[in-house]
Amino acid sequence: MTPPRRFSIVLCALPFCVAQTQEYPSARITNGLVSVEFYLPDPEKGSYRATRFDWSGIIHELTYAGHNYFGQWYDKHDPLIHDSITGPVNIFDNAGPAIGFAQAKPGETFVRIGVGRVLKPEETAYRELQTYKVVDPGKWSVERRTDSIRFIQDLPDTMAHTGYGYLYTKKIELKPGKPQMVLSQELKNTGTKPLDTNVFNHGFFQIDKEPAGPGLVWTFPFKLNSTGNFAGMAKIDGYRVEYLRELQPGERVQALLTGYAATAEDHRFTLENKKTGAGVRVAGDQPMSKLTFWSRRGAYSPEATVHLHIAPGDTAKWRTTYEFYTRPITER
Repeated sequence: MTPPRRFSIVLCALPFCVAQTQEYPSARITNGLVSVEFYLPDPEKGSYRATRFDWSGIIHELTYAGHNYFGQWYDKHDPLIHDSITGPVNIFDNAGPAIGFAQAKPGETFVRIGVGRVLKPEETAYRELQTYKVVDPGKWSVERRTDSIRFIQDLPDTMAHTGYGYLYTKKIELKPGKPQMVLSQELKNTGTKPLDTNVFNHGFFQIDKEPAGPGLVWTFPFKLNSTGNFAGMAKIDGYRVEYLRELQPGERVQALLTGYAATAEDHRFTLENKKTGAGVRVAGDQPMSKLTFWSRRGAYSPEATVHLHIAPGDTAKWRTTYEFYTRPITER
């Protein structure tokens, strides 16, 4: 594990400027081609301690062939703000209330996978963007090698007695001699009740700090359809999503995409920055249950959702492969 890294906090209006620093636990891996820097889960000192996103695998910088693929995309960093986070991170339970929320009474706990047990306040509706009080973050451990890192969170049900417990493992490895990163995950149900959840990876790509605009193109293996409103900022063109203009600070595009089959072969996409020649191919090994195109000015991603239903004692496994590449610049 490397010493705590200095984290930049933006204090001005420009999309990528910084002014003040703070240290957070971090680690770095590399295979000689791709280098990745992470912020580590820590309930007291971690860069992210809110309750919307999984705390593990937060990539704040990934470089390949002189290009950067992730970075700070928001104006101000606060560990307790729900979206003060970077890189390909998970959201569980995105389509409904968190596990155990409906059964819990105010003052009792419910589960946020990748975070821990959090306190239910005096309210009847679950709020995904709310930062709840973390009562039990479970036991986190990190295993690091030169070219891989593994995060493990053990949240047993021995004390809470809610019926919900799990063992969550996330491994990120760089393939030897290849510009590839593989994200492998396992979720074991150690409780007595089924774990029924949706999970999607919020990519938060930011290739070469390029703001969302006409220089970026998304390509999918199926012909796209959407009933969403791109508000004149982007459009569907066959198998591609293209930006019509550069998004401005505060603007957002979010639209449901359809046209994919219920097979893993359609769980893939390519993002290319035609201004710098850098791109990434992303492929999942599970069928998608939902696909949403999401973009702000400083970060952009298709949100590919996978549904998980895990009986007590069973384990769900899923994997995503990222292949980074460069090609001659086609736009100036």
